[in-house]
Amino acid sequence: MTHDDDQHAEVEARNKLRLARIKTACERKDLPVIRKENHRLRTLMDPKRQITYCRVNKASSTFTIATLSKTFNCTRDCLRVPKGELKLLSDSEYRDVISKSFKFMFVREPYGRLFSTYCNKFYFTKMHWAPIGPEVVKRYRDNPSEESLKYGHDITFHELVRFLVDEFEAGNNLDEHLRPMYLHCEPCDYPYDFIGNLETIESDWHYLRYTWQKKKIAELPDDVGKDIREGISEWRNVNMTLHRYENTTISQYKLFLRVWSYYHITGRVCKDIAMPIDENNNIGIDEFQTTLTNAIEQSKLLGDKCKNQKKEAKLQAYTTVPLELLERLQKVFEVDCNLFGYETRPDWVFGRQNIASAFNYFKGIA
Repeated sequence: MTHDDDQHAEVEARNKLRLARIKTACERKDLPVIRKENHRLRTLMDPKRQITYCRVNKASSTFTIATLSKTFNCTRDCLRVPKGELKLLSDSEYRDVISKSFKFMFVREPYGRLFSTYCNKFYFTKMHWAPIGPEVVKRYRDNPSEESLKYGHDITFHELVRFLVDEFEAGNNLDEHLRPMYLHCEPCDYPYDFIGNLETIESDWHYLRYTWQKKKIAELPDDVGKDIREGISEWRNVNMTLHRYENTTISQYKLFLRVWSYYHITGRVCKDIAMPIDENNNIGIDEFQTTLTNAIEQSKLLGDKCKNQKKEAKLQAYTTVPLELLERLQKVFEVDCNLFGYETRPDWVFGRQNIASAFNYFKGIA
């Protein structure tokens, strides 16, 4: 057997275990899996309806959509077209179409997924603060500033966790980035062909490439799954955010600081490379982008020096959450953990470990 054959066999065996785990978990009477009659999946499909991808936000969904779009020469809107057509079918016809396609989804360690959601949607300089941000400030902050009440731009990780837990316990509909993964894709109702994990994404995509070629469904590139990091592709969001808040009391310096800190958190800029700008500087977005790009390139030359920063930042965020609230958060993630094989009480969350670094990763909202 070749190396590729060995890898395919390993991933296939791993997928069988994942699917078997889901089957076993779904048969448990004490697992509160919500089953909905006539539920339609949150899917994207290729134009020939051969592949059904059930999207889970913050589990490589942007990368997956981009890969499918490139593979089938089909835009995101094009991938949505079959879903619109399926709405016209009866429930039995709908299930028949879905059953004949290759169904897959990607999942992610739930505590890490929540942290990623906070960093990317609520901490980074991005226009996703409303409507959740103002609601969080209104509910949980004593004597909030008018600015925070209006924009909700500076919520903390602790506050977001409180909001998520309260909304979940109240049975309210959650934002797609906060919603438990099983509620997106209902794995107890639909038998999936493949369950990918963000933690094994490269080998999982390599196996999908092999499987789809074998089934004559699609030709994926050889290096699919190797580079899923965003790179410096967030500038449209930064520009739009700066423009939206340019006439407010939210300082450009603080917005720039949050962008820089986000690159510290993700490990793309080493934490000992400080932002070379202070509140007295008044530079434009183009100059700031050049400065940050140089810091990214400088960090690449430092090898593995930055690789533990995301872990440090994640630990730092979770140590701000009281243990009582973590116990309630565990209930939010319980079904996902049981279905997809993650720890319900990971030691790095509940062990209250000491942070390896005293570096403040969230200084942009201090």
